Amino acid sequence: MSKERQSNFELMRIISIIFIILCHTIGHGNVFNNCQNPSLRILLDIIFFIIIVHVNSFLILTGYFQSNSTFKRKKAFKLIFQSVTYSFVIFTIAVILGLVKNHNIVMFIENALPSSVADYWFISCYLIVYIFSDYLNIFINRISKDEYKKFLLVAFLVLSVLPYITGLKFLNNDGFNFFHFIFLYFIGAYLRKYPLKEMYYFKNLSEKKYRIVMFLLFFLLAFFNFSITEFSFKINGLNSVYSFFANRFINVRLAYSNPIIILQSVCFFEFFRTLKFKNKIINLLSTTVFGIYLFHDNNIVRKYIYKFLKIDNGYFYSYKMVYRIFVGVIIIFTTGFIIEFTRSQLVNLVSKLIKKKRKDADV
Repeated sequence: MSKERQSNFELMRIISIIFIILCHTIGHGNVFNNCQNPSLRILLDIIFFIIIVHVNSFLILTGYFQSNSTFKRKKAFKLIFQSVTYSFVIFTIAVILGLVKNHNIVMFIENALPSSVADYWFISCYLIVYIFSDYLNIFINRISKDEYKKFLLVAFLVLSVLPYITGLKFLNNDGFNFFHFIFLYFIGAYLRKYPLKEMYYFKNLSEKKYRIVMFLLFFLLAFFNFSITEFSFKINGLNSVYSFFANRFINVRLAYSNPIIILQSVCFFEFFRTLKFKNKIINLLSTTVFGIYLFHDNNIVRKYIYKFLKIDNGYFYSYKMVYRIFVGVIIIFTTGFIIEFTRSQLVNLVSKLIKKKRKDADV
């Protein structure tokens, strides 16, 4: 009988995928471009600065757990198969519904090949990190605590701080690449090996107070990032010097490599790390998060879903759009869960039938 998993990090996965859906609904749904209400635009900006930790949180979590594990080909193939299944099935359904014009057999083959994983930038980068995880772990296990700390500091300066203060001029790292993913993997591994709670001022805090501090720091960092951005927009255009500096911060305000967002992501992770509880429903929901991502961020689905939900529906002024956005997120999450749960059950059923036939053949 398998041991029931703790639900704190499973809840973190669920909230992270909800943040991703919300981010995509606002971004891919052209909400910013269509919003004609300045105060509503500020509210949407604030929401964005709060939820932008979503991708970083997944990678920190990966480093935290995978640094204590080993690469498994079965897991990699499973993720590739899952991605290809979504690409091929969604493309086929789109062809049947007449949403894809001028299709041919080559397009079907392309969507049935492992290369179709490249359509999902996150999955591509994630797979690279996972494939190299054993080698990353060798480095993690051989380096001393002081060397590890210095390594993270140098990596933080080069991959995060310098791109941030130079507006990506020093290094064009906005976080949409496997270098950033590997850096976050190292952060997650460090937090497992040397818990933040046991360092510095934090070691004098109770678990409850530490959780409150992480919660407050998370929102303070989001507000700090928002404030810098608003100030940059205000001074931009006043003169050439102000514009020079303002544009740099504006360009990287929502980059996953933004040092403020990285620190915010650590606080987000640490908050959930302090929670201790078990819940079967949360554990079940968390098993479908990758499927939910593959469903809603498929290129074809993305093209139509926000118009179908009446979110990408032209210019708007009313605050009712906020309600529509959150309803849309619930619909996308629920639909994605049902699809992924059904898919996984079918895969398990087919797998059991194949195993049964092999056993019968061996008898």
